[in-house]
Amino acid sequence: MRSSFAPFVVALAAAVVFAFAACKGEPVGDGPPSVDSGIDADGSSDGDTRDTSDASNVDTLDANGPADVTDTREAGAEVGPDGCLLGAALLPTGSYFESLAGTTITIGPLCMAKAETTMLEYRQCNDDGACTSDGLSCGIDATWPELDAGSLDHPINCVTQAQAKAYCAHRGGRLPTFGELQWATRAGSKGSRFPWGNTPGPDATHACWNVTTTCSTGAFPTGDSPQGIHDLAGGVAEWTSTDYDPAPPEVIIGNTSWNETVAGNLEATYFVHEVSDTRGTTVGFRCVWTPK
Repeated sequence: MRSSFAPFVVALAAAVVFAFAACKGEPVGDGPPSVDSGIDADGSSDGDTRDTSDASNVDTLDANGPADVTDTREAGAEVGPDGCLLGAALLPTGSYFESLAGTTITIGPLCMAKAETTMLEYRQCNDDGACTSDGLSCGIDATWPELDAGSLDHPINCVTQAQAKAYCAHRGGRLPTFGELQWATRAGSKGSRFPWGNTPGPDATHACWNVTTTCSTGAFPTGDSPQGIHDLAGGVAEWTSTDYDPAPPEVIIGNTSWNETVAGNLEATYFVHEVSDTRGTTVGFRCVWTPK
């Protein structure tokens, strides 16, 4: 479902009685499903991406985000008392040891979209002439232009990093760094294994995972972070602004997606790395802003 921050508001879906009722897919078996994406069916791309042996290649801007970002959000956009756009959550300021970078980084203050960018939100950006639709029908589970009449609140997928950046810039924000996304996924200073805590482990009530296609955003509130941020595990894997390896140019995609079958890959430390023009039905994004 669409995030509530203006100017792109969509009503929240009805409360989920059973977790899979919000998904158009059904649970899959032990084997990975067939997907039309550049990411492997188990959510990986080049083996165990939690290996920190290449940490020297990680973008050192992780601590506070790209330095050249200017807050250009639309005039008149509604802002809550915490300085965040309605539909965004204020992440607590704090520091943690980011194992990939191999250093302690400081996060915040930062506002993060509570929901992954939906197909309808992206379509509005396309209607505004600020976002392109090139390549968005990259597979049978592509949400563009829409899988069916009920998929407007599903996350946009098949976007490249450049398309994700363009959308966030149009909304006056930017993509999060990997450090920022991981800070949110680990529940800030709590350092949780999952957004909702260390236990219980992932199941059908906490995330959109181990299913056959995309789900409505925010359909698994028991899996929200303490700040109320949805789908930080499952849903779609999310583009970040952080470089992994400059040659060939690869960037980090954080978290995992709807077709994940390995529960351990929903942990906050999980990521993959891909070239920035990769498209996949398992990859989307969300935006961040500086508090007003």
